[in-house]
Amino acid sequence: FTYDDVGYPDLATYVAPTTARTNDLSLSTVLGLAPKLKLALGDFETIWKLDYLQGADASSLVALARTVSHNDPHVGLNYRPSANFALRASAGSGVSVPYASQVSGLPTVSNGNSGINTLLTVNPNLNPEVTVAYGLGTDIVLPGRTKLSLDLFHDTIHSAFVYSTHSMPLTQTSTIPYSQVSKWLNGPIERNYGLEFALASGSPH
Repeated sequence: FTYDDVGYPDLATYVAPTTARTNDLSLSTVLGLAPKLKLALGDFETIWKLDYLQGADASSLVALARTVSHNDPHVGLNYRPSANFALRASAGSGVSVPYASQVSGLPTVSNGNSGINTLLTVNPNLNPEVTVAYGLGTDIVLPGRTKLSLDLFHDTIHSAFVYSTHSMPLTQTSTIPYSQVSKWLNGPIERNYGLEFALASGSPH
């Protein structure tokens, strides 16, 4: 269970603070398919509940609610034919939810180092990132009780968080002019992949 809370004490007392709550439920097991082969199974349910504020200023804010749920299965295989060698494979997905401050609150104007004023806005429609990950690895115990681990990974990120800034004609708010607008968005698919290796000395298990 995780909890993320952002409040706005300067607003009128009748406006509730913004609260983002994340509940994570999981079920997992490990099965011995053969003396040297194990199968790990897991299922994770994430429920993100957002009670948020929407409006152009403090006088127009209204309290709204939104709930997003996502199911993420996991599977893994571990084959260890000897004490000095193992093969591993895994697949699964997971989510990263936005911070409450990314999706709710009042627009504000920031003066950056460049001297350009930027209107910082929120996005109540921002969705969680979803990462689908695949991995293949091996563990090898070398002479001298040193373990070498090699891992290939491939991660695909759907609805990736992107902080977007665009220019616009000079606009005047009630107090400060600005010529840029920034906002968190869900971007296109991102992919990360590569090879990792590690050496560890001492007990190999």
